[in-house]
Amino acid sequence: MVAPAAPTAPVAAALAVVLHEDRLLLVQRRNPPDQWLWGYPGGKIEPGETMSAAALRELREETGIVAEALGLLEPFDVLHRDPSGRLLHHYILIPSRCRWLAGMPAAASDANDARWFSMDELERQPELFSARVLPLARDALSCSDLTVSGNLRPDGRGGGSPGHDSARRHDAPATSGETP
Repeated sequence: MVAPAAPTAPVAAALAVVLHEDRLLLVQRRNPPDQWLWGYPGGKIEPGETMSAAALRELREETGIVAEALGLLEPFDVLHRDPSGRLLHHYILIPSRCRWLAGMPAAASDANDARWFSMDELERQPELFSARVLPLARDALSCSDLTVSGNLRPDGRGGGSPGHDSARRHDAPATSGETP
């Protein structure tokens, strides 16, 4: 059997980091990489699609959830190598911090399951989650003024205008009901 060719360029993909009532929405991955692990809904960015539009599209496809993109979080690289060190995949993941608007999680597309998780659940069983789930959850919560339920930020502060965050915000709000 011939080994697949090494990637010639990184693949850009978007993630939807959805907050609702102090919980984060995760999907259990059906396919490699990270098969059977829980991670944020997401996938490849299509030509002509903005980063936030891709995150919202993937969110709808994988979970049926409708959300509003509030801004981008810090992008990061994911490199997968075989045991000899040969590069198998190189993804550049661009997470969008999103606010839930409507819908109940229902796994579809390439997800086995979809459900809400508390920070406590993420911290208690980190082995069930993709590597960046917990750090992204902390990042999303730390730059969120108020959740939809009206609870204070983890640092105890509140106030400000809804959807306002510090320099981490890179794009204008969009909703998953918009046509890209």
